[in-house]
Amino acid sequence: MEQLSYISSLKGQNLKESKKEVLYWCDVLGLNDYINSPAEQLSKGNQQKVQLISALINNPTLLVLDEPFSGLDPVNTKLIKTVLEYLISQGVYIILSSHQMSVVEEYCENILILDNGNSVVQGNLNEIKRNLGYNNFLIKTSDDISKFITDDMKLVNKTVDTYEFINTSDNLSNTFLKKLLDNNINIIQFEIKEPSLQEIFIEKVGK
Repeated sequence: MEQLSYISSLKGQNLKESKKEVLYWCDVLGLNDYINSPAEQLSKGNQQKVQLISALINNPTLLVLDEPFSGLDPVNTKLIKTVLEYLISQGVYIILSSHQMSVVEEYCENILILDNGNSVVQGNLNEIKRNLGYNNFLIKTSDDISKFITDDMKLVNKTVDTYEFINTSDNLSNTFLKKLLDNNINIIQFEIKEPSLQEIFIEKVGK
């Protein structure tokens, strides 16, 4: 409470207003039980939330967040996401730095990918994906389809039961699907999808 109230006072609030706002955000972020605890004794995840509160007090119109989900478990990650969604709905402009591509893809309209300080991708995320000139297709199956995959097919992701390929030609996905069906392969899911931001990042920076 002392630290956050002091930070708030540096931004121009009086002590009464500061404590009221600190209590509000501690309630939202589940820190009520630690309100009088030294920050250094908190877990990494709760310390992360204290840092976020220090940025949120005094209702900023611009937030710069560096890896805001670092050290958070799934429950607290969802909580912070809810807070960010609320702020965005209120017109707060957020600059987010993160290596978690799924987070960037979920929240950011415009992106900048840096490689050793140099810009390698910049612009509106949807336009970047459209301008790649290709899409992917995903097949989910409980069967082993490895023998049907030819050398010219570019596999970009594989899990226990899913295969994702770059759709390098207009009819590749349909041709491959027909081949699998003709060989009585059980298809659970077939989907044409955009390349993920993680795939774009690896393509642009991994080289």
